[in-house]
Order: sequence, then C-alpha cells, then structure tokens
Amino acid sequence: MIKKGKLVIKDVRKGKIYLVQLISKKGKQYTKPIYFHTFPDSMNGKDCEVGIEGDRIVSIIIDGEKFTHQQAGSNNMQIKQVEIHDSFDVSKTILPNDTKHVLNFINDIDNFSLKLNKAARFEEHEKDASKSKFEFFKNKKYQIIPNFGNNEFDKISKDYKSNIANLLMIFESLQINSYWRLIIGLGNESVYETGITLHHIYGFPYIPGSAIKGILRNWIIEKEFNKLEGNKSEGAYHDEGFCRIFGSPKDSVLGEHVGSLHFFDAYPISEPDVESDVMNPHYSKYYADKTNKIAPADYHDPKPIFFLTVKNASFEFIFGIKGKDDKPVQGEKIKGNPLELVQEWLPKALSEHGIGAKTAVGYGYMG
Repeated sequence: MIKKGKLVIKDVRKGKIYLVQLISKKGKQYTKPIYFHTFPDSMNGKDCEVGIEGDRIVSIIIDGEKFTHQQAGSNNMQIKQVEIHDSFDVSKTILPNDTKHVLNFINDIDNFSLKLNKAARFEEHEKDASKSKFEFFKNKKYQIIPNFGNNEFDKISKDYKSNIANLLMIFESLQINSYWRLIIGLGNESVYETGITLHHIYGFPYIPGSAIKGILRNWIIEKEFNKLEGNKSEGAYHDEGFCRIFGSPKDSVLGEHVGSLHFFDAYPISEPDVESDVMNPHYSKYYADKTNKIAPADYHDPKPIFFLTVKNASFEFIFGIKGKDDKPVQGEKIKGNPLELVQEWLPKALSEHGIGAKTAVGYGYMG
C-alpha cells in the first residue's frame, strides 16, 4: 500500500526521531516511526510517498529518491497468516470455583482492567511447577485482546470536565497525539512482571496527572535552570514563579508552598490501540548471579519479557487552577499566566522529553 504523507524530524533528549505524518481513512492524523534510515534536517516537513506492509513502513520516497527497508531473503518469503486467539479463558484462571462457574458462559470481559488483572491466564508447566506463570501473550497462540467499544469517550470527557469545574477550577485542555507507542505504568505491581496503568472503572489506559506534572517540572528545570533544583539562593527553587506553579520545600524563596496548578489524569479521546511488545534480555543468568561466577556470555538464552503498550493514541490533557490563584506569576525566569504557560510548555515537554518508560529507545513521545 502506498500512502502520501509528510516527513517529521523531532529533536529529543537522546538525539532525533524520524516519523511520517499520515491521514487515516476517517480523516484522523497519526504518525508512524521510521527505523531503517536517517534524514538531514533540511528534509523536515517534506512531502513523501510511503510504502506500508502490514503495520510497518518498508519504503519512503522523497524528492524522487527511494529509501527502503530490505531484509535478507524477504523477497521470496511468504508470511503465513496465523489466527491469534484471545488469552481470556475462564478455565485457565485461578479464580474461586464458584466465580468460574458464573463466568463459564461468557466469552469476554468488557472492563480491560478486570480482564487483565483479575482474570489473568495461568499456564501450568507440565514438568516443572516453578516455571508455571501468568501470561497474556503466547507467540502464534494467543494474546490479550482489549474491548473498549462500550466506552462513550465523548460523554466521559464531558462528565470529567464538569466534575473539574465543580471543584471551582478554571481549567484548560489540550488534545495531544502520540508519535508511536506509550508505556505507562511498566513498573506497576502485576502478576505478569510488567504492568500498565488502567482506569479501574472504565478499563482503558490513561496517563496519571502526577506523571504529567513530573515530566513538565523536570523539563522546565532542565531547560530554564540547567537541571538544578537548587534552594532559595539558586536554581529552580530560587525562582518565585516556578515555586508558585509547581510548589516548593522549606529551603526555597517562598518557603514550603503548595503549587497552584493542578494536573488531572489524561484520558484517551477515542478507543486506544493496546498492543503487546517484547524486550529480550540476553544475560538473565549473569544478572541473577550473586556469586560473581557467571559471565555475560553470548551462549545464554535470551529471556523474552512481554509488556503492553498504547499505540498511536490521542489523549486529552487537563490542567486547572483555583480562581484566587489565577493571576500572573513574577519570577526571574518564569513569568506570566500559569495556564497560558502550561499550554505553551506541555506540548514541547512531551515532544522533547517524552513520558512513561523507555523514552531512550523511542517510546513515549507526543506532539
């Protein structure tokens, strides 16, 4: 399939990422990453033609020059389509027997959070019980399949904003798209070893407000204060505007102070695409060894670890302030209306800093 798009080159903390901006059949703008080639900054914003196979970009044509992703032996290779089944199976859970009996007649669970965490599939190893474990993905056999179709995202957003307004908040919102995949809550407690942040009621993935405030705060400290939090004599805590917006400890120019800006959880604005991904640690025996006798050699078998990501999603970021605090701040570097400042800062922070896990390898960037 050939699609028309636009090349986007983004500067991030670890260098650059290369993306193609495309339009879906429904008219929605989205981006896909390019891994097989780098491009000079002069090509940023250039129109291009993109060759897509399955879910990945295999070629791109810019100004008549074609760049391709070639794999050895791929020209004659036929890829067999394998039907992947849902991992949900009541008989494979370790739920109480009476609960299993009640659930025995259903094929799916609407709330993805309950499905993933409460009805987890447990695979018993035939020969070694210590190798039995919870799994949501088995290559070519099954993977967990979310179902968010029953969520009315527009209504949820409207109710959410109404509740925020009832808190006597003046607020603003921004809809921001992910460039590729997000990993939110990878380190959360989970029977699978890896986690994902899911809403308990609605079941969909979301970005906690604390994470949003954290990355924005760190980005400001990095950009404006040379990575120095400091104290009342220097750094971010020496700036009254920073302290009023984000809060500060006793040893700051304002003393102990609660930040005036409130960052709310960011919800998806439409049905998110949740996909399995994998990391492959090659030296698991070396890392687990406490005797210092095992070397990190290439004869160790890799140990794949599966985790869940949110792909090409759009989230609504909401931030607010009480009426009494809705006035310009006057710091040495941080000056202006807090809501207007965050409207300017947040897209830049998400684009340059990213959010969530594994930003060093391209996950988590938005804009």
